[in-house]
Amino acid sequence: MKYIITESKFEKIVTYYINELFPIDKLNYSYYFDDGEEDHNAMRFSLDYSDEPCFRWYRSEYFYAHADIKNRAPVIIMEDNYLSSLNAYFDDEWHEPFKKWLMENFNLPVKTIE
Repeated sequence: MKYIITESKFEKIVTYYINELFPIDKLNYSYYFDDGEEDHNAMRFSLDYSDEPCFRWYRSEYFYAHADIKNRAPVIIMEDNYLSSLNAYFDDEWHEPFKKWLMENFNLPVKTIE
């Protein structure tokens, strides 16, 4: 028997996994500091029980001296263990559902995931 997963069903599966991996009620974020003030061009997301980040979000203004990455921003840099897990299950097909999830939950646009 063949199983066919439609695009919308696949997105639901990926979103479910993202919600399990990063439960909204346990996901915290903080801004980076530049010269003692919050820099709203960079955010760090971590889970309640960890000081280690899950992923980091950067706006293009954060990369004022690096034109190559500035053109790919806003950027998510996913920590290796989360990146490995998502890639193992979904290859890189999780990127678009994750971008949508981040916009819906935090109103943060994403152009590139690394």
